[in-house]
Amino acid sequence: GLAICQEMVSLMNGKISVSSETGKGTCFTVELPLAISKKPIQVESLKVTGLQILLVEDIELNVMVAKALLEKLGQYVDVAMTGKEAIDKARNKEYDLILLDIQLPDMNGFEVANVLHEESLVEQTSIVALTANVIKTRQEYLENGMDDVIAKPVKKSRIIEVFNSLFCEQPIEPHQPKEEPKKDELNTFLDLELLQMLVDTIGHEMVRTSVKVFQENMPEYMDILQLSLSADEKDEVCSQAHKIKGAAGSVGLARVQKIANEIQQGDHPAWWQNVHDWVDQLNQAADQDMQKLDNWLSKQDIDD
Repeated sequence: GLAICQEMVSLMNGKISVSSETGKGTCFTVELPLAISKKPIQVESLKVTGLQILLVEDIELNVMVAKALLEKLGQYVDVAMTGKEAIDKARNKEYDLILLDIQLPDMNGFEVANVLHEESLVEQTSIVALTANVIKTRQEYLENGMDDVIAKPVKKSRIIEVFNSLFCEQPIEPHQPKEEPKKDELNTFLDLELLQMLVDTIGHEMVRTSVKVFQENMPEYMDILQLSLSADEKDEVCSQAHKIKGAAGSVGLARVQKIANEIQQGDHPAWWQNVHDWVDQLNQAADQDMQKLDNWLSKQDIDD
């Protein structure tokens, strides 16, 4: 990995350096000679409303947040929580768009898309994948029957970009990444950009409700995860971690999401050596960061 990074940095006329202290850790620093853009950031507006959307997602909290966001953006949303339910709904109603989670309890999203295409149920319907998988490229999703892909947790800016590109005749300007603002310490624990977007879009009370659902579900998720770990049931541990990752991402718990992502990657060569520590970290982070999230929401309430 470092050799690849060094080659990439070198090709961009930059340099990579390292500092390390025994027992404390190692820091790699990349410096690149890049010009700072003076062009103002263009905030794209949603150009299409009234879409009939089928949201296919199996995690209750993700459904709650995504549905509220889509409805605030002027769309109509039906929900399916399994692949079979999604196929049945598509047989009975013609949708403008299907937002399709890739990891479902009964079949994966690619299998669902394949059935929909084989039965000619989506000739006038766009299918957009919802995924937390950062490994696959956009092209791989397109080759598997999707029209586009949206990464989870779902963000308003990406929804607008994809919806406009699918449903507007006018060509959409290519996505330009925003200049990242300087992060404060709280950003280590919370996805403040996502949380602010949710507060601005679906409202403070709806965000509070979503957070409450997470708090209510998390003890059960952790109980099942820890019981599965005690029984050496690796697949079930990874499955529960995936649920926690998705739910935490929906309410901006960035550190919890990151740790759960470590746990869900069962093919990691040192998984068994690390998983007990990760689970302990997850438990601790969930308690600590929920308090940070509650404090942040209370401050927003006061500021309003």
